[in-house]
Amino acid sequence: MNNTEILSKLYGMKSRCYNKNNSEYKQYGMRGIEVYGEWLSNPKSFVEWAKNNGWFSGCHIHRKDHKKSYTPDNCVLISEEDHYATKRKRAKKLVTIPPIINNNHWGCQRCNHQWYPRNFDDKGNPIPPICCPACKSAYWKVEKKKAGIVAEKITNLIG
Repeated sequence: MNNTEILSKLYGMKSRCYNKNNSEYKQYGMRGIEVYGEWLSNPKSFVEWAKNNGWFSGCHIHRKDHKKSYTPDNCVLISEEDHYATKRKRAKKLVTIPPIINNNHWGCQRCNHQWYPRNFDDKGNPIPPICCPACKSAYWKVEKKKAGIVAEKITNLIG
C-alpha cells in the first residue's frame, strides 16, 4: 500500500483548510473547517487511521457532517462516485437584471412570459420579483434604452 497517496489526501485537506490561496479555502477554512490536531502534528497517525478504516486507491475522505471538521469520528473513506453523489450542494450565484421592459411590463428571457408589476416601494417604483412566476428562472429581458450594452453583455454571459 502506497503511503504517498494517503499523505497527499492529508496535504489536500490541510491546504483547503489553512491555505488562503487555495481555491477551495472559502468552502473549508473560511467556514471554520479544520484538520484533526493529531493528524497535523503526526501524519503517520493519519496513515494508520486510513489503513484501519479500509483505505483503497482512489478513495475520497468524506465528512459525514459537512459543518464539522476533518476528525476520525466525522470522516469515512468512500469511492469517487459516492463522493460526488454526496457532495454538499452549493447555492448557485444568479445574475439578476432588473426585468422592466416597455410599457411597464416585465418579461422573462427564458420563457417570454410577461406580466405587470404587483409590488411597489414607498416611492411608487416597481419592485422586481426574484424570479419569473411562470418558469422560476432568474433570467430577465431588459429595456435596451435603460440598460444599454451592459445588459446585453450580462445576457450573453448567462444565455
